[in-house]
Amino acid sequence: MSTIKYLYGKKSILGPLVEGTGGIRLCDIRHYGRLENEKIRDLEERKQYEYEPGKIVLTINGHEIKAEEFASNIKLDLPARLCYCICFSNKKDAPENYDKFNADICIEFDIDKLVEFLEFVFTPSQGCSIVNKSVTHYDTNPLPNQTDPESSAFMKPAVFRDEDEYRVAVFFPFDEKTDLNHRGKMYECYKNASAVPKIYPNVNVTSCSSTTA
Repeated sequence: MSTIKYLYGKKSILGPLVEGTGGIRLCDIRHYGRLENEKIRDLEERKQYEYEPGKIVLTINGHEIKAEEFASNIKLDLPARLCYCICFSNKKDAPENYDKFNADICIEFDIDKLVEFLEFVFTPSQGCSIVNKSVTHYDTNPLPNQTDPESSAFMKPAVFRDEDEYRVAVFFPFDEKTDLNHRGKMYECYKNASAVPKIYPNVNVTSCSSTTA
């Protein structure tokens, strides 16, 4: 059974795609923090996770910080792994999505066929990988195994929950600069940015009694 998801947008832009004369566009994840539409603008390259004291165990240089030592919730600003992605919705013909995305068209996509095509273009031999799944929307106390750089590319604040997003992401080799060979021409994947998050080896965060949003 095919995995069917829905792309909302303007017919004036997506019309050629429907007619078979245009293609799809995958966007650098940083693009979503620069969108003109404030309703869907989100700083995707970094995620701020918030935990109530006692919901996680935080150790620094081997010293466990007790819950009573925190005056307020714990906030962690963590990077998401850079990737190129395309964002769908699990909802078909949803009025709220037409409004939020300033859309007048909803296109049905067979995600399995799309992923098959992307895996043909961005091959494992180039160090690429394709990940597709529903986005997890969070408010407080996300599970620590959801906050690593790659998983963070599929995390969004609860304010975006109404979008019911499904995301297809292309991950390139995890380095500061990756060149891909396409028909004999080399392309730089990431410009003026590093895909490598800062690592703080002496800081450890583990689950205590975390709950998902």
